[in-house]
Amino acid sequence: RTAGDGEEDTGGPFMTVFAEELLKPGLRLMDATMHTRRRLVEASVKSSDKCQLAQDEVALTAALYVNREHLVKPAAATQFRVGKENLRVFQVREEALYALARWMEDKSGQEPDRMLVHGMGGTGKTTLGKMFAARAAAEGVRDAVLFFTLSDGSCIKEYVEVAKKLGSSAESVERLSEEKLRAHVHGLLESKEWEGRWLVVLDDLPDPADERAAWVWREFPFGSGKTLVTSRSPDWAKEGGELTWRQVTLQGMTEAEACR
Repeated sequence: RTAGDGEEDTGGPFMTVFAEELLKPGLRLMDATMHTRRRLVEASVKSSDKCQLAQDEVALTAALYVNREHLVKPAAATQFRVGKENLRVFQVREEALYALARWMEDKSGQEPDRMLVHGMGGTGKTTLGKMFAARAAAEGVRDAVLFFTLSDGSCIKEYVEVAKKLGSSAESVERLSEEKLRAHVHGLLESKEWEGRWLVVLDDLPDPADERAAWVWREFPFGSGKTLVTSRSPDWAKEGGELTWRQVTLQGMTEAEACR
């Protein structure tokens, strides 16, 4: 649908070349798009009469997955509150989803291990977080994908369930105080068995100055996996230094986006 050249259901110059580029190992979507453009130009295929080029790589992401390796990777074995119903939503924030995907896929070690999605209430932060987590789980981006809602800072019920999923017995966790329960779950995430193998979404966190959320910065093992925080407050990116965070700001939809 991105390229209008060729016959219906058979593709044309753009999609034929683009498909070839996508099969090259380790090639990013943006690079595949640019290589396709270059090849078409070199072959003197004019976009005005024979080929409609995609405007940019973002236009292609809605039909592709977060992780191209999903073709050979199984779904995440350990999932918590990551429903398949979140794989498709009414309105996809394509640019924001693409930014999260690039952050998640980074293998250079240059990207920070934590991402902040912030914006006013009602801009779609939770929906974006759920959709991204659902896709990451379906594609096996990490062995464990966990989604927590922390609007009031409390995590007891969710942490008990997650502790069980990560291998703890019910008897060993159900009688723990909240502080000890947090320490237990965080210890599991930092353990040799799970370190570097998880993606956690901490949804709807209060402002970091709010005492209800103070434990998150003090205790959560950010450096042991990938962490996505959604919050109305941009101040989370100041915790630990701005270089330790990547940020996405969500604003209200434009009229064009809302009418899609």
